[in-house]
Amino acid sequence: MAILRIGSRGIEVAQLQTALNARPSVLSPLKIDGVFGPTTLARVREFQAQNGLTVDGIAGPATYGRLFGNTSIAPNTVAQQGSFAGSAENISGRILPALVLVIGVLLVQDLISSIPPPKKSKKRKRKASNDEGGFLDRIFG
Repeated sequence: MAILRIGSRGIEVAQLQTALNARPSVLSPLKIDGVFGPTTLARVREFQAQNGLTVDGIAGPATYGRLFGNTSIAPNTVAQQGSFAGSAENISGRILPALVLVIGVLLVQDLISSIPPPKKSKKRKRKASNDEGGFLDRIFG
């Protein structure tokens, strides 16, 4: 179990954010981005205050113990057991619109690339009629 604090990054931070989002809060839901920034710090402090812990903004053994129910269970293990039911909903709320946008852009690019370029008009230049011994001379003699 890593001790997480402001500036920490990674999957454990994302799992912490997901677990905090599953708890009641007066603050806005956290963006699950794996970055322990100011909003994650505020949520950790809020959780610590609500649970009678030292309010230091550091997610260590005591905070993990209250948040996950057992300090011996690492967040990775809890995540694999499916305790973060809200995370898929939270992530899909951001990923699905982005995915639709990307697919739309790709379809438009495909459509544009399938349009053939405009044909260049071929203007035929007429030869001068002063061609001695040419076609007209043969006809009109």
